[in-house]
Amino acid sequence: MPRRRHNDADVREDNDWLVTYSDFITLLMTFFIVILATSQIDQGKFEDFKAGWNALTQRDVPLPMNDLLKSLESAKEQEPITLTQVPDGIKVDFDTEALYQQGSADLSEEGIRLLGIFANSLKQVDISGKEVVVEGHTDNVPIQNEEFDSNWELSGARAIGVARHLISLSVDRNKVSAVAFADTYPQSTETDSIEEQRKQNRRVSIYIRRSSRH
Repeated sequence: MPRRRHNDADVREDNDWLVTYSDFITLLMTFFIVILATSQIDQGKFEDFKAGWNALTQRDVPLPMNDLLKSLESAKEQEPITLTQVPDGIKVDFDTEALYQQGSADLSEEGIRLLGIFANSLKQVDISGKEVVVEGHTDNVPIQNEEFDSNWELSGARAIGVARHLISLSVDRNKVSAVAFADTYPQSTETDSIEEQRKQNRRVSIYIRRSSRH
């Protein structure tokens, strides 16, 4: 699927926080300079001030969404994920063969590792005003086991399992949701072989996009 070019308005919106943060730091620094210039300097207090200032300016600050895109672009070169820019955010597709055993909704060790990489990237960015939507998808072959009655239950259980694991990795639970689609949203093309179509359609998609919640 072709990637959408970055929209300049989106980039400005994602980076607006930098202006506010820079103004705050500048104002705070000016305040302390005035205080120091008009008072008798106590060496001990000055050292305390320096330590506090360094802690403030060197702390971890969440990066804008563009940095998440760059981080995931780097990861996808070595991991079985597909990254797509969509009109309101980013979509990450995980091949279910990398996350689960066939017919199961229990995350594999490889799946846990992949979601850990994703969660670590996600926690480095500011997702205020964003939501993380986990979608479960299957192929159109009816499932035949005792655990799930249909592909709806399977896709739902997989989406919920991924959502729960992301929350366990400290992704904000108030921003995470899970949706089941079974085989109703295939993404393969008619030019693919039947087996290739089914493989592409068995996936978990995670959207990071502007929140639709009010």
